[in-house]
Amino acid sequence: EGAAVAAGIVCHALWRERRTLRQALPTVGWALGTVGALLALRLAVYGVPLPNTWYAKQSFPLSETWRVNDQYIKPDQATFLGMACLWALGAVLPPWRTARGLVAVLALGLAFIPLNVYMWMPGLRLYMPVLALASVLTASAIASWGARWSAPAALVVFGLAVGLARDAEDRAYDYDGRHSVEPANGTELAATWIRAQLPPGEWLATRDAGVFAYYIGPDTHVAELHQRALTRPHVDGRDADIASYTPPNPAVIVVTQRREKTEGFVYGNDRRVLNRTTEPYRYEGRVYQHYHRYYDVYVRADLPVSPLPPELVVSKAGPPPPHPAP
Repeated sequence: EGAAVAAGIVCHALWRERRTLRQALPTVGWALGTVGALLALRLAVYGVPLPNTWYAKQSFPLSETWRVNDQYIKPDQATFLGMACLWALGAVLPPWRTARGLVAVLALGLAFIPLNVYMWMPGLRLYMPVLALASVLTASAIASWGARWSAPAALVVFGLAVGLARDAEDRAYDYDGRHSVEPANGTELAATWIRAQLPPGEWLATRDAGVFAYYIGPDTHVAELHQRALTRPHVDGRDADIASYTPPNPAVIVVTQRREKTEGFVYGNDRRVLNRTTEPYRYEGRVYQHYHRYYDVYVRADLPVSPLPPELVVSKAGPPPPHPAP
């Protein structure tokens, strides 16, 4: 998104100083230099011009992406409508200037970009830059009305913008409050327990390369089982080929669950990895991370890892390993 904003600023500078291009060169130089340095860094380190999150999350048809995002936007339809009205008001009110046109285009572009990826969170938080630009756009128009009219109109615009932002803030805090990871949760303690006993160089297979992967430490390799794995390349938008990088018998397999006593599997890749094992595994039980996020932990039976402490295990409802330890 930052590159899009920088490109807009450069285009405006070139247009404004088109008769004396020399005056626009500092702005152009700084913008192109910053973006160029960022692209060079990504190419040197990762071999791709954009963040891997883009390749992992954006490779879907727009129709599918918008269908998924609809469930995250629908609860806030009234708020999105208010934001759109604020933008439209600022875009059509006189006096018209190229600077305002640029702001209108930037706001529209920044509104479009989040729709191209799966949101998986309160969508309004991604639209705060759009709200700010829409407010600036409208304020720049009413500023020309004179103090008698512009002051009360500005208060109305300011109040609307604050109301929209507060609505987004409340929903985001509510979402984060439910999904934030508490310190010393069961998943962290389970991973720390296994880390202290696991020989270096072993493999962990897990869909969510988050808390468990972090606390099991850097001496353990991690095979991310998510089909849109953020740690794997997605050539031509393809899903991650988990069979190509996940060993057949990783030291630890972590299966993602949503409820304390759910049976079976939620995700196909978890089932695929566990069912293709050829060695005995010990089912340690299910540990808690946060709201509607639990993990079934399986440890290869030949490893010198003692069972998880009973106080960490919330249930043993998970699927048994195909080759249980004797």
